[in-house]
Amino acid sequence: MYVQVNFGRQLNRQANWIGRPLLNVGTLAEWAKGEGFHNLVPEAWHVTIARPKTGAVLALDDRPIVLRAKGRRRVSRFGGLIVLEFASHALTARNHQWSTGDMRREFRSFRPHISFTPDDGRDLEGVSPFSGTLRFGGEAYGDPRP
Repeated sequence: MYVQVNFGRQLNRQANWIGRPLLNVGTLAEWAKGEGFHNLVPEAWHVTIARPKTGAVLALDDRPIVLRAKGRRRVSRFGGLIVLEFASHALTARNHQWSTGDMRREFRSFRPHISFTPDDGRDLEGVSPFSGTLRFGGEAYGDPRP
């Protein structure tokens, strides 16, 4: 199940991640539908950069990031969701900066991805990864929306 999110510039006690909202959700949604995925919530699509510790206050980078389809992309499973994984030196470097400071480290390595649909158990072998440009807005705190 998807959680609706609210992006904000101010940290509050409910913020549980720092990420960048996907700006060109229509393009990704069109691709996902073409690959047979229909349980989509584009307004929740984002890439998570880090998870702040309680009380962490960090300077957010408000510059947008545009990722052209250069590098390897793949569709895979992450914790009950189907995701689009992609490479990004900028996002990986930012995650690394924070991994030594006020961020929680939950995984051994950072794998940038967009969770785009719940895992319905289908075979992902025949799914072609999205090959278009990914456009992300500036960093923001992500909160669960009630």
